[in-house]
Amino acid sequence: MKAHSNQAKQQVASTNSATVRPYTQEQETNEIWSVTNTKFRAVLIILGGLLLLAAVLIVPWLLRPFTADVIYVRPVAVGNGTGTSWAHATTLRDALQNRAHARDEIWIAVGVHYPTLPRDLTTVTSAERDTSFVVRSRVALYGGFAGHETDRSQRDPETHLTVLSGDIDQNGVLDAGNSRTVVDLSGTDALTVLDGITITGGNSSTGGSGILNIGGSPHVTNVVVKGNTDFDSGSVYNSDNGNPTFTNVTIRDNDGFGMINIDSDFTFRGGTIKANRFYGVNIIGLSNPTFTNVDISDNLGGVYILNILREGTSNPTFTDVTISNNRGRGVYIEGPNNTSFTNVTINDNGSHGLFISHGSNVVFTTGVISGNGGQGVFNSSSVQSVFVNVHITDNAAGAIINNTDMSFHNTSATDN
Repeated sequence: MKAHSNQAKQQVASTNSATVRPYTQEQETNEIWSVTNTKFRAVLIILGGLLLLAAVLIVPWLLRPFTADVIYVRPVAVGNGTGTSWAHATTLRDALQNRAHARDEIWIAVGVHYPTLPRDLTTVTSAERDTSFVVRSRVALYGGFAGHETDRSQRDPETHLTVLSGDIDQNGVLDAGNSRTVVDLSGTDALTVLDGITITGGNSSTGGSGILNIGGSPHVTNVVVKGNTDFDSGSVYNSDNGNPTFTNVTIRDNDGFGMINIDSDFTFRGGTIKANRFYGVNIIGLSNPTFTNVDISDNLGGVYILNILREGTSNPTFTDVTISNNRGRGVYIEGPNNTSFTNVTINDNGSHGLFISHGSNVVFTTGVISGNGGQGVFNSSSVQSVFVNVHITDNAAGAIINNTDMSFHNTSATDN
């Protein structure tokens, strides 16, 4: 029996020895990769689900129609003053400082709006005078509302006069109680809008008593800038590579230059620059402004273009413009620039119609220079000016004085 038992054990051992194989490194590696791939596939499934959920929830939100908020403004806040409706209108200074964001519209009701209210109306501080309506990029200001409209198209700026005034001491006098700048558009982009507003009562000696625009490119439309004082500068002041657009804008009756532009481009379409104490327009430095269908009249002088302190050339362009009845020169051009006039009338100015000096070039195509108190054209140092189809007539001191190169094509000079 014992021998039989030992024999059986030996057979079992022999059988086990024949079926068991060593656990190799390759097998271990394959099992690890199998587990890893399973986990990785699970992670991918989870991430895919999350992305699908995000697409379902976020994409419709991104594709939703954009609706700007409207902030309602009256001269004095009413209701709860949040600006959410005409019944709860806020003030303009609160709307600009605390409520307006990009793409918002501010609807401004008829009346006079001040950038600040001094603590003491009889003693306005310098800090209070420095307060203005500062407009942010991509915010649109619309005036001309009666205060009940539900659509912007219902407003009427001519009937419902919306005035932004720098007369913060409210004494009706341009004095030391007025803001230095009424509206500051500096640094704004091309989606910034000022529309249907009258700007008055600014008092500065450094420029921008009405509108200050340093490096901004706003759209200013249907705006009147009047009754500001800026003795040695402009009531509208553009500088530092700004590129604003003015459409149907009136700049009149300001005590100083109407507009000063320094090293900036701008577009002025339609409108009037009239009855300002100094020149209506002063263009300084490397500037490329464009004027179309503008009346520049009844100022001390019409247009003064100055570029003698810059390295480079400016390129002003005037099309369908009338420059008339200014007390001094109609147009005075000084320094390196290429000025273009197309279908322009320069007439009935108190001195020269067109005065060219210091290396300026003029291309004048189709127009009239007539009835001026000095010469029609006085050219002291033009490099090469060209006149094509221009009628120069009835100027008190003669048609043309030419000291350098000029060329004339189909141009007449009569009755001077």
